[in-house]
Amino acid sequence: MNHKLICVSANNQREAINDVNYIIGQAKGHDPKKLFEKYPYRSNDVHLGMYLLRYFGDDGKLAGLSLFSVVQGELLYLQNTYILKQYRSGASEQAGYIFRKEFLPLGFSRIITFISNSNRLLQEQVIKTGWIQVGENLGKNKSYCSFELELVEETDSTVVGSGKPMIWIRSESRPDERRTVLVPAHAKALVDAGYKVYVEKSQQRIFTDGEYETVGCRLKEPGSWKIAPANSLIIGLKELPTENFPLIHRHFQAGHCLDGETGSTQLLQRYKTGGGTLYALEKLLDSRKKQIVLRSDGYFAGVCGAAVALMVWQQKRSGANPPYRILQYFKTKSQLKEYLRSTINPGHLQTEENCLIIAPDGNVGHGVRAILKALGIKYDTWTRKETINPETFKTIIDYEIVFNGISIESLDGSEPCPIFLSHETLESAHGCKLSLIADIACYAKNPRNPFPVYSQVTTFANPTLRTGNVDIMAIDNLPTMLPEICSEEISEDFFPLLCQYLMIGDRVADTPWPYAVERFKNALKEYCI
Repeated sequence: MNHKLICVSANNQREAINDVNYIIGQAKGHDPKKLFEKYPYRSNDVHLGMYLLRYFGDDGKLAGLSLFSVVQGELLYLQNTYILKQYRSGASEQAGYIFRKEFLPLGFSRIITFISNSNRLLQEQVIKTGWIQVGENLGKNKSYCSFELELVEETDSTVVGSGKPMIWIRSESRPDERRTVLVPAHAKALVDAGYKVYVEKSQQRIFTDGEYETVGCRLKEPGSWKIAPANSLIIGLKELPTENFPLIHRHFQAGHCLDGETGSTQLLQRYKTGGGTLYALEKLLDSRKKQIVLRSDGYFAGVCGAAVALMVWQQKRSGANPPYRILQYFKTKSQLKEYLRSTINPGHLQTEENCLIIAPDGNVGHGVRAILKALGIKYDTWTRKETINPETFKTIIDYEIVFNGISIESLDGSEPCPIFLSHETLESAHGCKLSLIADIACYAKNPRNPFPVYSQVTTFANPTLRTGNVDIMAIDNLPTMLPEICSEEISEDFFPLLCQYLMIGDRVADTPWPYAVERFKNALKEYCI
């Protein structure tokens, strides 16, 4: 259970009662005066029981501390009184020091409300501790500080002070995303190594909550990573939900916000405000600048993208209108191929080269070729020779299905991104055969999109959008059609890197981490004010 805690520092009970009124409010039905009358402060009594006051005596020395949980309007006893060291500096500096030295090891994650006449000093202390200050100044020329805090879980408190960060596997917010970055076997290895691993509950994830719980992980409610202790590592796959609160944690996920994508400025500003860090999985590269964690994702994106495209093509050919229906889940690649063999009638695609694969030798291209060969479908290819020749682009309308797998990250920084198809080309085309573009690389939100005839991703529920007579499939999480094998591949690549990070951090040369940090920091400079 998450607990909201009230902590009040004041020169006397009257001032403390005023603070409590500010924080709790009469609307909740509490009478702080009666509470203090029932549990009066006695400086020599270290067992104050149910008591709301964190008291600074007239001499400025901290005498005692007692904590309460406010749950559904009721005051519940949470902890015994703690006797802390004496601090002789001002109240704001005292508060910041106490937070860092005393509260953080107990499991407190962030400030919810504060009252202070020394906002600047307090904010400096808050920033140093990595906590969020989301309240506002409620004081009126007061010489003390009061705070409402949030405790993640009392039983977790020893973890924060142990020196080991919590590993927090968040649930995916997309309803059609079944994959995970860490499978139960690798989560167990972390638990066995002494790490506390938290897994948010999910009904859609391919691995059940029970599989994680069995290996020693602790289950959490979806979205509870938001109130995890500041030193937690938040691990996910796809993007975070669109919200406005600052991001204070270290996030490990596919970023897709470091190259000017739509919405990237707002997201990066949240990191900048909160002081968090994004380790984008697609930016974890080896010495050859090749992806490490998501390298197999490209191949399976090609396999699944070709499958979805053929399902769409078959329905469109038979006269069906969008939205086309897609079978979204397969246990194995063999099962997927068998389904396609039993449902797809390639017809003339087996006798004529009506399909085009752009970048056939990349990971995506290999996946597309595997499906087309399994069905006996002929295809043409554009390699680098064709993709740097604008004259070639004019012929793209002569193909019925186009599969795009080009990686714009592989292009030289000074090299312009090719525009394979523009609105002008479509509008001026005569005898256009183009029926379907399967943009598997899917740079819909990227300013360097080589297919600027569209700018929105599609989904399994609505797999295409239409421009003119051309359908465009741009699902950006295609491998989730094969969630088990894809999760295992991602976890197999990510787990060793995570272990490396836990041992040496992100600053050691000749590891993937410094480059990922550099890309994140450069994006902050470029896209944040």
